[in-house]
Amino acid sequence: RAIPCSGTITTLRYGKRKQVICRYKDGRQEEISIDEYKTKASIPKAAAVNNCGDELASSEIEELIFEHPDLELCKSGVEIIDSPGLNEHPDRTAITERLLKDTDAALFLTNASRLLPEKEKELIQDVRNQLTNSTDKLRAENLFILVNFMDLLDNDEDRQDVTQRLEEFVTREKLIVPNKNRVHYISAKAALKKQDEYLQSFRAFTQALEQFLTVERGSLEVNQIVNQLTNLTQIVLIELSQIENDIDLSETAQKQILEQIGEASGRDVRIIDLAGQLMDEVIEQAIESIEKWDEGLKGRIVVKSLCWHSEYSHIWDQKRLVADYTNQFVASIKEEVDQWSNDELKTKMLSPALKILEEFIQEELTALQSSSSNLPKEINTRFSNQLKLIINGINDGISGTGGFFGGGAAGVALAAGLYVFTFVAIVPIIIAAVAAAIFSSFGLGLLDVDGIHNKIKAEVITKGFEKFDESTEIIIERISEVIASAFDSRLEAADEAIKQIIACYENALEMNEKNSRISLDQAKADKLWITQKRVELEGLRDSVEAMVKI
Repeated sequence: RAIPCSGTITTLRYGKRKQVICRYKDGRQEEISIDEYKTKASIPKAAAVNNCGDELASSEIEELIFEHPDLELCKSGVEIIDSPGLNEHPDRTAITERLLKDTDAALFLTNASRLLPEKEKELIQDVRNQLTNSTDKLRAENLFILVNFMDLLDNDEDRQDVTQRLEEFVTREKLIVPNKNRVHYISAKAALKKQDEYLQSFRAFTQALEQFLTVERGSLEVNQIVNQLTNLTQIVLIELSQIENDIDLSETAQKQILEQIGEASGRDVRIIDLAGQLMDEVIEQAIESIEKWDEGLKGRIVVKSLCWHSEYSHIWDQKRLVADYTNQFVASIKEEVDQWSNDELKTKMLSPALKILEEFIQEELTALQSSSSNLPKEINTRFSNQLKLIINGINDGISGTGGFFGGGAAGVALAAGLYVFTFVAIVPIIIAAVAAAIFSSFGLGLLDVDGIHNKIKAEVITKGFEKFDESTEIIIERISEVIASAFDSRLEAADEAIKQIIACYENALEMNEKNSRISLDQAKADKLWITQKRVELEGLRDSVEAMVKI
């Protein structure tokens, strides 16, 4: 159907007999009939039409498992997971994002008749980033893009426009590896009806997927493992070099290392202090801004209400008419929140403050790296290399946190959060209040259609704002949570880097203390063993690097 359909996780896998197993969040599981499966697997149509987030999130089902002997692709152990959509509801989005962390291939389904609106572009970029564990526009070899509903395009020009639009986006954003057969134009419904053209295109997609799972996925995993081995070998070599250099550390060196530990701790405290100060300033600015925004909100909603429209009759569908205008009121509020969070919170307040914090973190880490040059020569080289790896890691860590605020995501987070905490509970209340106030007066002007519709709109706005104003504290709390999350992600990355730096110094002290208790002969024997192991590891490193080239 044309509206959200998947209500929970459904896993398709091979089985000797056709059966459906339902697993519940409380640990129970049972076999259910196919008719029950159709009901449990789908979002209720009324909930999907009205975008009732509370109904979409309240399911007691953890997972549905559908086993069937005719699932040819699954006979070799493949499992196909039909996940909830993205950006429909925060809880459902979180389920899909969690699945992406442990998947071999992701199939991103889009609609040919409304291809790639801006928010969908952001979503597909986010999927690519999660599959590659990076925000550096790395191409995802295991991402397939399926353009469905191609049968709805009734002329060649429309088809060419859709193809060109998608290919330009995929190429510009470096989403997938070229010439890997990852983009397919299909009609699922027409394929099920065995219409020849669409059946062929769907088979081409399934063959490409099978080729990836049976051949290309293996080489992808091998390359990932080889890269991990190369990095691990490099780290171990650095550690062995440290052990060699740390055997004869002097008391002076110990004192200098203790001073470096103190300096690192102090810089960590300065970073935390600045982050707290900046976060408080942003929260204060945001509260002042949202209060000013709130002053003119009702007037802007009144203007938007001039464009609200409903096909429901004020005579035969009174409840649906009120519900329709109430949902349009909620949508208008969410649109206003989204615009404020992007134009004001993200652009004018949050981004400048985060930039200041990120630059300060870089300055503090660079200063730590520079001060390590004062250490004795026997350990200076080792710490220089180690700190370089750590600082590169902090760069990746900080840049990786930007995905949450990329594009309009801050606005989506706020709008979705306000909807869940504010509107889910009050929509039925608004509908009931408006119905009580309006329906009693319908008999006074049944022929004045515009007048009745305008009266309903006005009453929806009045009752809606009565409930919205009661949620001021929730709104401010949600804004504060979004701001705190942005700062916390940066602080966590910086804190982890400084902990690693301190661990390096503590390791040197520990090794020196150990070596002070062993004999000179033992120290020489240790050095010889270390040298031998380093030669072996260097050989291993050269071997895996050669494998990468192959």
